[in-house]
Amino acid sequence: AATLINPNPRLGDATSGSAEVMIERLAVGERLPTALARARALRGANHHTLPARRGEVVTGEGHGAILWRVHERIQGESLRALAPLDEQELFSLLDDGAAALAALHEEGAGLGPIDPERAIRRSDGSWAFLGAGRESARPDEDVLALGRLALFAATGDSRDGPRAGLAERAELSAPLKELLRQLTDPSRPVLTASALSERVGAAWGRHYGGPPRPDPIDSWDEAPTVAVSAHGAAG
Repeated sequence: AATLINPNPRLGDATSGSAEVMIERLAVGERLPTALARARALRGANHHTLPARRGEVVTGEGHGAILWRVHERIQGESLRALAPLDEQELFSLLDDGAAALAALHEEGAGLGPIDPERAIRRSDGSWAFLGAGRESARPDEDVLALGRLALFAATGDSRDGPRAGLAERAELSAPLKELLRQLTDPSRPVLTASALSERVGAAWGRHYGGPPRPDPIDSWDEAPTVAVSAHGAAG
């Protein structure tokens, strides 16, 4: 038997509707209450950079109980496949990443370590970040993790390491390189997500003028158009 917890009424329940969904395993057994509390903290984090949440499902009982999250399936390419990115793509990644963290931190939630496989670029160029609430993370840890992700995005799998790889990207602007160094330097104070968003805009403005790009239409209010398909659970 499966029990649906806290469905998102704007998107229907976890087993019907017209949105394509993905099912992600969050926790098993005794870890379930903590994971469920983290999942509930995500309820108010509605942002286009985060998959639209449809609810949590518990299967089984006792020590064998499993908590699953059901959310929008993001279509696009992973950062792992795309890196290294060009300058504008790097600014977009940082801009969307900072916005995702700000939305999560406002609700007392976190993103945790960000694997390049779980940063997805949609066809419109916007980014989505998977895995929110899977692990407990402090805001400063989240910002440092985004910095490490952005450094990977700038260098890819550099043979000599990310910092050496960054030095080889001569075409990147000085404001962007300095921002990446600041974000990955543990000796410097860690920015809040909101401050990071402002810093990204300032770095872009110093080189190009204007914001990184217009905010995409908020997909949370758009009617889903893809038929439902259940997908295997992610680990």
